[in-house]
Amino acid sequence: MVALAPWLLFIGLLFIPQNRLRGAWLILIPLALCQAVALLIPSRQGEMIGAMLMIGAGNIAVWWLVASARPTGFLPYLGRALAGFCVVVVSVNLSFFGGWAREANFFLLYGGIGFGAPLISALIAGRQFRRNPTVPRLMISSGLYMFGLFLVFLTCAIFIDAIFEPGTRRNLGRILPQILLIGSLMALILNGLFQPFMILAASSPFWRERMRRVFRIPDEPAPADVPADPATERLPAEKE
Repeated sequence: MVALAPWLLFIGLLFIPQNRLRGAWLILIPLALCQAVALLIPSRQGEMIGAMLMIGAGNIAVWWLVASARPTGFLPYLGRALAGFCVVVVSVNLSFFGGWAREANFFLLYGGIGFGAPLISALIAGRQFRRNPTVPRLMISSGLYMFGLFLVFLTCAIFIDAIFEPGTRRNLGRILPQILLIGSLMALILNGLFQPFMILAASSPFWRERMRRVFRIPDEPAPADVPADPATERLPAEKE
């Protein structure tokens, strides 16, 4: 089924003044591909897969769309991204399941990890390559950080659940390898959802500039005026 609520959010964000520029609409392409995959699997599994893809790609898209302010304060930046995450998770659940279904807790966990891992990996990669932030470097480094952080966050969530759930605690040794295997697959999917946005940054000046905002890379300083050579500088003509 078509997830109308998230699409209204994505299209609405394109009308923000900072996004009403040439090339901004290209961000709808990876989102449309995720929606097409969901439509090609007309079953309950298709709904689950479609919801996962839309939450993963939707979080990243909203994050890139709201990261329009210059990288000054971190809290406003985090607040905009977090607000977008909440709206995406709620709207996807409403579109696919008609409300807060029993699968919603899973999507909340997946969405939370899928929100935190890319954001933190982008901050680390942006700081690492602050002096020379090329798209390939940021793409590879953020992808590696994202994969590792996703597994770390998922493992922490499992152990926290084991503290409060005796059943999980008793079967921890048996289910942990299975969950980590599934988590590795989910981390690869999330990584695959992130890369089309980096490809946009490589092909579009608008998204290349927006990439600097996402990775918290300061603007390039304006070229300083080159001082004139005293040996060749002409002196003003003397008045007769």
